[in-house]
Amino acid sequence: MKIIFKYQWNVRAEQFTLKIPKGAKILSIQTQQDIPTPWAEVEANNSMEIRKFADYNTGDELPDNPGEYIGTYCVKNDSIVGHIYEIT
Repeated sequence: MKIIFKYQWNVRAEQFTLKIPKGAKILSIQTQQDIPTPWAEVEANNSMEIRKFADYNTGDELPDNPGEYIGTYCVKNDSIVGHIYEIT
């Protein structure tokens, strides 16, 4: 059964992981109640995997290969703009 799940992370960290069903497709990164929130299309019955992401602010130096760009979000009345990449 394919459904859309949302995930949240509350801590500003340059890198973080999400435990999500295998094969999940990240659809969007937005904020909900000022918390960066990704939504993903998932097969609910798939086994779980850990995927690694990086969060860079506007103006941060990026590594040579930051990963695949996923999306951008704004928090704290747009004073912080973050850009999410998936590290593969």
